[in-house]
Amino acid sequence: MIGPNIFWTWARNAQVVQVVVAYLAASWGITQATDVLQLSFELPRTIQPVALLLLYIGFFIVAATAWVQSATAERH
Repeated sequence: MIGPNIFWTWARNAQVVQVVVAYLAASWGITQATDVLQLSFELPRTIQPVALLLLYIGFFIVAATAWVQSATAERH
């Protein structure tokens, strides 16, 4: 079993944390942009929930991809 100290050491060295932080920052920007565009162009109210759903799904895809790539890089 992995202890908490080993996990946090791995997380600091892994690219996963950097990728997740970058994705969350970009997601915040996208949600702000959808809010402004929705008000400016009088778009339907469903635009922002759909954007959030796509960002939510994309988060897991990006995080899993970064995790697999960091695990593969550690093996080599």
